[in-house]
Amino acid sequence: MNINLKSTLPSIILILLLGDNIAFGQQRFPPNDPFQNKTELPQKIKRITQNENDEIISIKEFDLDRNLVFHYHKQMVGDFWRGKYITMIEVYEYSNGRLLKAYHLHSNAGFTIWYYQYDSLGNNIKVFQQENDYDDQDSLINKNQYEYISKILTLNDLINHPKIKELESKSNRYLLWERSYDTLGNLCQEITYSSNGDTSLIERYNFDQNNNQVYSNYQLSDEISWEYFYEYEMEISINEDNEPLPKQPAKLIQSVRLDYNKLNQNKRVSEIQFYKYDEKNRLIEYLEFREGLFNGKTIFQYDGNERVNKKTHYIRNETEIAINQFYEYNKEGNIIKESLNDFRTGEKKSTEFQYKYEYY
Repeated sequence: MNINLKSTLPSIILILLLGDNIAFGQQRFPPNDPFQNKTELPQKIKRITQNENDEIISIKEFDLDRNLVFHYHKQMVGDFWRGKYITMIEVYEYSNGRLLKAYHLHSNAGFTIWYYQYDSLGNNIKVFQQENDYDDQDSLINKNQYEYISKILTLNDLINHPKIKELESKSNRYLLWERSYDTLGNLCQEITYSSNGDTSLIERYNFDQNNNQVYSNYQLSDEISWEYFYEYEMEISINEDNEPLPKQPAKLIQSVRLDYNKLNQNKRVSEIQFYKYDEKNRLIEYLEFREGLFNGKTIFQYDGNERVNKKTHYIRNETEIAINQFYEYNKEGNIIKESLNDFRTGEKKSTEFQYKYEYY
């Protein structure tokens, strides 16, 4: 017989912060991100295409090792916007499974190329960047100047595109960030630089004895900084002989962001987020508060095969459903249809996405 005990890995500051005022702040993906898709990619997957009716919304291409090498995705802005969509493209080049180079294209903001360097242990310690800073900067603001990238639908299209060749030949390469790690390979510090060499952001991370990230700090300037505190719950199982069984991964149950502004001596909580799980350790509820007010909640439901088949979203109103999402899968467990019902305008607006899988 096995016995399960729950142990909370506390961050005491969480309790102390709840009485403070709340204000809005930026959010990064949390450690042990419960929103990450845990489903493995299909064997021999080559391409996944997502369509909304006849409109291509997303294309993902993979190499034989199932590394993502090409990602095309579009986001609807509106009929008032030139081209209606913002288009974004990323391309990744690998060597022996290690990422060496990445292209980032944005139809409204321009292009960048990242070059990765590693230490002897395989940790990414530096990234250098090229960007199309030779373009007229005024023309980059809300005009979708690079709308033509929406025609780039394959890896070969991008590599052979004249604008990419122009970027590689005309722009200067500069150090974008430096990273340092602890003896376990955890990222401990990242320093980001602007093109003139000035430091633009310093990020620091701390981990507990179980190797969970419990704290992160972001220093934007001498005056402005913010930090995150993370709290976990871990199940400790013992057998009938009182011997511990292998540890289960810790579950993120709460995160808090605290903002500082030395100019006005202001310190405040800007976000509080809660994560709730069922007896099978599946995420069933995400709850977020900003500025002391309810900001959002998502309820997750699962089918008999442990797959999410419905998400219910509440946005700035705890009692009215804003969006329902439904998922259908094929026999291999891959999503083939996603349906979305949006009630935010007071009327139901339905959208359907189809997924197509191609294989080597």
